[in-house]
Amino acid sequence: EGGGIAAFIKNGISFKIRHDLSFNDDVTKQFDGLFIELLMENFDKNVILCILYRTPRFNSASLLTAHLLSKVDIIKCEKKSILITGDLNIDLLQYQNNHDTTDFLDQMLLQNLIPKITQPTRIGQTSATLIDHIFTDIDNSQCLAGTFTTDITDHFSNFIVIDKKNLQKSPPQIGR
Repeated sequence: EGGGIAAFIKNGISFKIRHDLSFNDDVTKQFDGLFIELLMENFDKNVILCILYRTPRFNSASLLTAHLLSKVDIIKCEKKSILITGDLNIDLLQYQNNHDTTDFLDQMLLQNLIPKITQPTRIGQTSATLIDHIFTDIDNSQCLAGTFTTDITDHFSNFIVIDKKNLQKSPPQIGR
């Protein structure tokens, strides 16, 4: 019934599915999550890519926030970068008016997860919502994000480009 998640990863990019970060069965009817560790050879940190879908049929935004934060805590303890993306059906344009939205965004910001998409991602005849997200703790100077506006679907497509050159390890410093 709508929704779902998928990932396409370019040949040559090393990765592993992080089953240990998967959501348990009691919440998977309300939201789906796929966690992929991108194995960044010759880089300071691997990146955990989290792809999410939350169905709007359940009032589960606070539940998603709690479960997602538990995964973020694990990833941060592993000292890996985080990239969260997906159709969360949490309208950031309702930050001032909806407690669950306020709590979700505040919690992401407290984890240093910055929203890269700040304009509406779904525009209808009488409404505009920002429900498709990209959050990351990767430094702003290292990535570029935006939205493709198309009429292929009722949601616009988000993208993020991460500059590999800026993520590379610094050369070792030679002491005197």
